[in-house]
Amino acid sequence: MSATRTSFLPRAWRRGLPAARLMPIALLLWAATAVAQSPTLTGTATSTRTITRTRTPTSSTQALLIVGSVPALPGDAVTVPVTLDPAAQTVFSARIDIQTEPTSTVSFRLVANAPVCSVNPAVGPVTASYACVVPLGGGCRRIRAIFTRQDVPLPGGLLFTCVADVAADAALGSYPLDALAAEARNSLDQPVPAGGADGAVDVVDEIPPSPTPSPTRTPSITSTPSDSPTPSVTSTVGLTATETVTRTVTPTHPTDTPSTTPTLTATVTLTPSRTPTRTPTPPIFASPTATSGGSTNTNPLITIGNALGVPGTKVTLSVTLDPGDRAVIGTRNDIVFDPSTPVARQVGGAPDCAVNAGLGALAPPSFDCQDA
Repeated sequence: MSATRTSFLPRAWRRGLPAARLMPIALLLWAATAVAQSPTLTGTATSTRTITRTRTPTSSTQALLIVGSVPALPGDAVTVPVTLDPAAQTVFSARIDIQTEPTSTVSFRLVANAPVCSVNPAVGPVTASYACVVPLGGGCRRIRAIFTRQDVPLPGGLLFTCVADVAADAALGSYPLDALAAEARNSLDQPVPAGGADGAVDVVDEIPPSPTPSPTRTPSITSTPSDSPTPSVTSTVGLTATETVTRTVTPTHPTDTPSTTPTLTATVTLTPSRTPTRTPTPPIFASPTATSGGSTNTNPLITIGNALGVPGTKVTLSVTLDPGDRAVIGTRNDIVFDPSTPVARQVGGAPDCAVNAGLGALAPPSFDCQDA
C-alpha cells in the first residue's frame, strides 16, 4: 500500500500530514485503479451481407460496355441498363455477356426461352440478337447480346436494357452483374480495343427518391456608378509672357519651273490557254479465258469475279463454275484474301457466303475460315 500511496502524493505533503490522514486517500486511489482495470464489455453480434465490387481499370482509348446498377425491393422486377462508351474507337458491332450469381436471387427474365431485352430506339436502325447462355430455374443466369449495323457507327449512350427478377425472399444487399466477353468491331469487322464494366442489383428495404431539380439563381450584372474626376482650373501667380511681333528679313531666290516628263508604263495582257485534263483509266481486271463450246477434253473452270469498293464498305464477289465437257457433281476451292480486304464474317465466325438460290437439289454447302 505504501508504493501506491507515495506515487500520487508530493514529498512536502508526506512530511506535513500524519499517516492516519494519508490512508483514506491511498485507499481511494487504489479503489479507483482497481475499477479502471476491470471493465465489463457487452455487445450484440450482427451479420451483414457485404459484397465489394471492383471495377477493372480500362484504357481511355478503348470502347467500354457499362452495365448499370439499379435499386430494387424483394420480389421486384427491375430494368438493367447497358451503355456504350466508344471512346476513341469507331464501333459498328458490339457484343457482351452479363452474368448474375449462381443463386436464383437475381435472374434475367425469359419469354419463349429468350431474354426480355430491347434496344434503345434513339440508337437508330440496328440488328440486335439476345440469347440465354446459362439457364437458371425459370430464368437465365447469363445472357448474351449482339448488335451490328452497316451504315454509321453505333453512338455513345444507352444501348439496350434487360429485365431482371428479384426473389421475394431476397436478403438486403448488393448482387453483382458481371460484364463478360465484351467485344467491339469496326466497319471492316476487325476487333478494336474494348472492355466491360460490372453493374449490380442493390436490394433495399426502400427505394430512394428520385432527385428533384431545384431552381438555380443566376447572377445578373449590375453597373456601379463611380465618381469621375472633375478638372479644376489652377491659376499661376508670376510673370506672364507677352507675344511680340518681330519683322524678319527673308531672302528671295529664283524658282525653277517644273516640266512634264512622259513615263513609259508596261502593260501585261493575259492570254487564255487550254489546260489538258487527265482522263481516268478504268482499273484492269483479270478476265478468265472462255472455254469454246465446241472444244473437247476441256477441264472445269472456277472463276472468281471482280468488284469495285471504297474504303469502309462491303462488296459482293461472285464465283462461277464452267464445267467444260465434264460432269461435275461437287466442287471445293480455297480463296485467299488480302489482309487489307478480309472476308466478312458472320456472328459465329463463319465467312459471310451464300449459295446461288437458283441451284436446286444441292447437298447443304459448307463455308469455313482456315485462319480462324
